[in-house]
Amino acid sequence: WILLLRDGVEDEEIANEIRALLKSTFKLNPDHVHGHFTRAHFLKRMGDHEKALKHFKKVVKLDPKNLEALREVRVGEMRKSRGRSSAPPPRPGDKRPSIFGKFFKK
Repeated sequence: WILLLRDGVEDEEIANEIRALLKSTFKLNPDHVHGHFTRAHFLKRMGDHEKALKHFKKVVKLDPKNLEALREVRVGEMRKSRGRSSAPPPRPGDKRPSIFGKFFKK
């Protein structure tokens, strides 16, 4: 989890290390809640939203009080029902206005 948060998944060497650590986690305990949670976030960052949703659902099944996993499942299901597997990519040149942009124009 710390590697994922600190280093992200852009570096292939780090991504492979995270994969190996998750694999060894699931060898020890296939129902490790935080392992599924970490794998779900890893897959989400890698762009594999379908598999990430599967792992978030597994987290909810194992720990129904995990609010973040519940939220991810709810959002994932809403996107599926609308025909999208992930959030729309940002358009180039599209800048989101800041909250102060309305008050302080350049």
